[in-house]
Amino acid sequence: CILPGLCDLDLQPRPHPVMCGSSSDVIAEEKDEKMIEFAMGGICNCCVDTLNRDHLLSGDCLDLTIKCLSSPNEETVLSAMTTLVFLTTPETKKITTTGAVVGLMHQFASSTNVRLQNLATIFLQDHCQNSTG
Repeated sequence: CILPGLCDLDLQPRPHPVMCGSSSDVIAEEKDEKMIEFAMGGICNCCVDTLNRDHLLSGDCLDLTIKCLSSPNEETVLSAMTTLVFLTTPETKKITTTGAVVGLMHQFASSTNVRLQNLATIFLQDHCQNSTG
């Protein structure tokens, strides 16, 4: 159960790989867009921690995150974009900067939605200087 770990008032950061894995399962299996939004948000919050990042990268999290870039839910897309910013490493760059992903990021960078535009621009500047869309 995740709840005791989340309610712990110790305030010392602790990785929760089980929670991250559960979120991946929700994205893969869930049809409810709100649940997918919360799961992608959970993954986004977990991926900054090195242990969690390594756990996420050992599974199918990148594929699921990339899939979420096409979500009709703006918050899910924003969490997916932020997650890709943090999970893009020299080892994962071939997956996270494919033509399809870079093309979506270029579309988001041209969006009238400032949040999508800003995150896409950050992703493209940080990870795609030599990539074309």
